[in-house]
Amino acid sequence: MLGVYLIHEHMDISASWTGWLIGTPSEHLGGFLIQLAESVLFIFFFGTAVDLLRGKCFMVLERMLARTSVGKKCASAVRHVDEIMKH
Repeated sequence: MLGVYLIHEHMDISASWTGWLIGTPSEHLGGFLIQLAESVLFIFFFGTAVDLLRGKCFMVLERMLARTSVGKKCASAVRHVDEIMKH
């Protein structure tokens, strides 16, 4: 799965991503917990969606390559890279 750390701690967006999701932080415990849950769920589902998209892209790429003579030789390399990306 795409690392959650990579999404919300990237040096270009780490200081601003919370503003995109929750706007003004709550000063009350209940509001904070709701905003925390929203952020965690958003990051999880976004990471899952990106990982599913990555998997589909590799599957399409492998199918396209498998139709060529060179692609048949490269298919095992694509599968290998896909396995590396999964972990």
